[in-house]
Amino acid sequence: MKCAPGIIAVLLLGFGLAAQNLIVPANVDAATNGNASTSYPWGRDSAIPTNNDIRVQYVYDTSNFASITNPILIDSLRFRADDTSSTWTGGDYVNCEVWLGEASLDYTSLSAANTFDSNYLEGVTPASPNFSGTVSCVAGTGNGSGLPGPWYVTVPLTSPFFYDPAQGHDLVLDFRWDGTFTGLTTGAWNSNAQTTGAMARRVFNEIDGLAPLPTTASDVTIVCELGYSLASGIVASFAVSDSNTQPGAPVTFTDTSFTSDPGGIVAWSWDFNGDGTPDSTQQNPTYTYGSSECGPNDVTLEVFDATATDSITQVGSVFVGAPVASFTPSATQGSIPLTVNFTNTSQGATTYDWDLDGDGAFGDDTTANPSWTYTTEALTTVTLRATNSCGTSEASVEIDTRTQLCTQFGGITGWNGNSSGFYYDIEILNPAGITVTNMAVQIQNLAVPVSIRIYAKPGTHVGHEGNRDAWTLVSTGSGVGTGTPNPTPIDVSDFSLAPGQWAFAIEYVTTPATERFNYSQGSVPTQASNVDIALSNGAMWAPIFVGSTLFSPRNWNGCIDYEVGMTGGSLTQLGAGCVNSTGETSLLSVVSGAPNTDTQMLMELSRAPANQALCAVLVGVANIGPIDLTLIGMDGCDLFPQPIATLMAPTNVSGEASAQLSLNGAQVGLPILLQAFTADPGFNGLGAVLSNALIGTIGQ
Repeated sequence: MKCAPGIIAVLLLGFGLAAQNLIVPANVDAATNGNASTSYPWGRDSAIPTNNDIRVQYVYDTSNFASITNPILIDSLRFRADDTSSTWTGGDYVNCEVWLGEASLDYTSLSAANTFDSNYLEGVTPASPNFSGTVSCVAGTGNGSGLPGPWYVTVPLTSPFFYDPAQGHDLVLDFRWDGTFTGLTTGAWNSNAQTTGAMARRVFNEIDGLAPLPTTASDVTIVCELGYSLASGIVASFAVSDSNTQPGAPVTFTDTSFTSDPGGIVAWSWDFNGDGTPDSTQQNPTYTYGSSECGPNDVTLEVFDATATDSITQVGSVFVGAPVASFTPSATQGSIPLTVNFTNTSQGATTYDWDLDGDGAFGDDTTANPSWTYTTEALTTVTLRATNSCGTSEASVEIDTRTQLCTQFGGITGWNGNSSGFYYDIEILNPAGITVTNMAVQIQNLAVPVSIRIYAKPGTHVGHEGNRDAWTLVSTGSGVGTGTPNPTPIDVSDFSLAPGQWAFAIEYVTTPATERFNYSQGSVPTQASNVDIALSNGAMWAPIFVGSTLFSPRNWNGCIDYEVGMTGGSLTQLGAGCVNSTGETSLLSVVSGAPNTDTQMLMELSRAPANQALCAVLVGVANIGPIDLTLIGMDGCDLFPQPIATLMAPTNVSGEASAQLSLNGAQVGLPILLQAFTADPGFNGLGAVLSNALIGTIGQ
């Protein structure tokens, strides 16, 4: 809290007491060295302003002021160098600001989760700093190892701070500057600090001095000498129970004024809304703000003893504003039909308006505590709009009725991406099958672009990890890393799996190539299951299908989001192709999309004879195979689809080709078969070969 200018005049003119000092934390003194060092706030000497930009708060427990039995006026701060025998040169920290205040919490609760402002008793940083200007670091030489360094930084407060430890509020020292440093380098020194037994703590943001939120909290605290004089005369001061409120909510004001008069303070006069008219003469009144007092309100307290008077005005001390919208759902996840009860927890609202179905339109309900039944599988954003006479605010919660199965997260073992592969088995228990709609994986760091390719095959992965021809690429997807141990959502193209045993191979493709995906190790595979699917981990191989060492067991950290029923297109391996003139079997894969009516399905052919104009993908809806084509000269080649269409796809010099397939809504639910036919002159009796065959179902 801040003293009005009149306070200082009363104190200084009335008694003129001698200046004194106190070193905090109290477990060090002028002859005792701290047990650590810190460069915050002093010791940052970069010539680049943004490299120095910082805000740091120290909070000292009231026990550090046990020797003080009277309120004090703090008028200066001094800091000493760390123990060293080296010499440093001086410099100036330009554009510094230093605030002092009383803490809203005990120092032990200081954390990076709280904003800098909320650490003050009033809930906001004081309206003006106690010091604003240049802070000088004087040149000097250390006293040697284990010996406290000289006092090299002094901050004379232009606005002394009134502090009464008896009120029970810890002391805040708050430093901020824009990073500008002038002068020579200070050399290899740091500020003397204390980490144990200090009864103090700090938070800081060394990236942005204007940021409202700290990035780090720790038990390190700087050793500081407080210059002060004992307060005397009369000093008006008060505390506010809630500096941010809404119309109709009572606010309590607590008088914390001081007087040295033996008769104490005998009268109080409060103005709660800055209109110049007294609103109360009680010592600790409660006031309820109305709709006509929206916005910031200046609060003034004038106190009287037998011989003198003093007043203080806190500018904008109480802000009367829009409600704080909030609510809690009875459930945030579940299977349909899911009925959710919403409990309103808003502050200061008089009316309510809900968007319960997530369509962006309000008006679904206007009661305080509605209920809603969700009947479709989806991720639905529910929003409450709360209103009062001062304004409106909104709050949202997601209701997830998608079905999901997750393994464990939090694995710390990792492997670099770019074709790293993970294998596991999955059994589809629901007789209706499932459609996979999304997945989640574990990526080590934040903001890393990541893509995955999902391969599937009937049966188990065991024994097939190195056989690429056994697998079908069924889906691809991408996302952005959310960092360990959080699930990183991956938006994959939908694909369906019929009831039965399947194997998955997940290929990770991350940027940069050094980024890691994380998994868990264990002596046995991890099992995860629900009523629809059962998953059994697994093995890891890098690169996928061709790695040198298969690591097993390894447990995949991931989630599968799915819907019951086979509404998504899917493809699996139906049969192998025949060997061509390259000595390999041509491989047909779907690299993006699935056989759905709302996507373009891109197919690629590889390992085929090069430079062949006569190359096509055969598309069928009936399985007539395997028909052995040896009798017509295509030795060892089996035909599976009964072609109803062909997609021309000439091969290039590398024996690769691509084709794109579009489907329409009338084809949903039909089977689909794909197989590539390629000319291979002189290789066999017909001069042609077939690729592997794929079979699946056309989805929506």
